[in-house]
Amino acid sequence: MGPVARERSGPGARAVTPLAGTMAATLTGTLTVTLAVALAGGLGAVARFVVDGVVPRHPHGTQLLTGTLVVNTAGSFLLGLTTALAARHAIDPDLARIVGVGFCGGFTTFSTASLEAVKVWFEDGTGRATAYTLLMVIGSICAAGLGLWTAEVL
Repeated sequence: MGPVARERSGPGARAVTPLAGTMAATLTGTLTVTLAVALAGGLGAVARFVVDGVVPRHPHGTQLLTGTLVVNTAGSFLLGLTTALAARHAIDPDLARIVGVGFCGGFTTFSTASLEAVKVWFEDGTGRATAYTLLMVIGSICAAGLGLWTAEVL
């Protein structure tokens, strides 16, 4: 066992082992990453709000091409890119978590896409709802694949 340090001297002083120091550093690092993920998630949500306000909507109210489609495909690309870069050790794993879980998690939205698909179904029927859903799912999968591929050619 390594040397034992004292947290403070005098009566009631606690011994601090190297393991305890490592655990404290791990907890501090985990807390820092957790707070960074929370902040990045908030930034992702704000970015989604901005994009949704900027992307034009269909003139009749049908949201066939919306900000939700844009954020989900862009977020899928970024997540694919980040994941591949982390797998290649080109970026720090904590940064990958912050971007992937935090920003992309706050930026992308499955629940809104689902709601919009149902609204399109009610307003315009099965055909348009199916087209919207397929566009969202296939577009997002292709964007994630493009992100993975982009990281490989960088």
